[in-house]
Amino acid sequence: MVHGLAIKCGIDGCMYVENVLLDMYATCSHNMNYACMVFQGIKVKNVVGWTTMIARFTDRGDGLTGLGIFQQMLKQEEVELSPYSCSIAVRACASVKLKKFGKQIHAAVVKHGFNSSLPVGNSLVDMYCKCNCLSEAYTHFLDMRARDLITWNTLIAGYERCGSLRSLHLFSQMVSQGLNQNCFTFTTAVAACANLASWNCGQQIHGGILRRGLETNIALANALIDMYAKCGNLKDSCRVFTEMPRRNLISWTSMTNAYMVMQMKLLDCLIKWSSQV
Repeated sequence: MVHGLAIKCGIDGCMYVENVLLDMYATCSHNMNYACMVFQGIKVKNVVGWTTMIARFTDRGDGLTGLGIFQQMLKQEEVELSPYSCSIAVRACASVKLKKFGKQIHAAVVKHGFNSSLPVGNSLVDMYCKCNCLSEAYTHFLDMRARDLITWNTLIAGYERCGSLRSLHLFSQMVSQGLNQNCFTFTTAVAACANLASWNCGQQIHGGILRRGLETNIALANALIDMYAKCGNLKDSCRVFTEMPRRNLISWTSMTNAYMVMQMKLLDCLIKWSSQV
């Protein structure tokens, strides 16, 4: 309807209208077919149209196609790179774990002076984390002129996925610097405690969650149930589960797993005891 009206009014050739139509089809359609038709029909493509295509393919889980379009864009002399297009391309690299291409884009970011852009910096940290290049992620993190909550959360989550103690060191650093944490920060830190079976640290983080009134967050409560179970404290897992105002499938699964973990530990103890008798 909107597209038909644009044609009827004779404004479908306007670059602004074309980019809006492109984004509409790319966002609202079941697939990218109509968006590709509109994009191919645009005679003079600018960085907005190219970036829209890269972003929407990446959002749909097709980072490879997004990167292919980014490479096509680089061949167009009339189109200049922007911090946003670089940020989206880096995100596409992260989604398919293409470290080599990501590093090439990183070099282009530095060359064009986009390294001071916070969204670009955050995308690079995320890309290195998802490519399991944590030392490079941390180096870039230190080189960033400005950091926000997304920066910290991305790096903490990257180290947590690898089971590294540094995730908790970074969380502690956030706290000591007086930086605000959100539910994602706490959920990641609790998951790190679960991976490391660090009950004392987990209790301290739980205290911080209670002080901020975040205990009703379902994802956070589920993480606490899992953490206490992996630390061998079924009682606290039950208490968190019982006090939850709402529960989802993960809550019930986490609690079931908690009982299974304790049963396995009890069985292991019985086996060891019987072998000593």
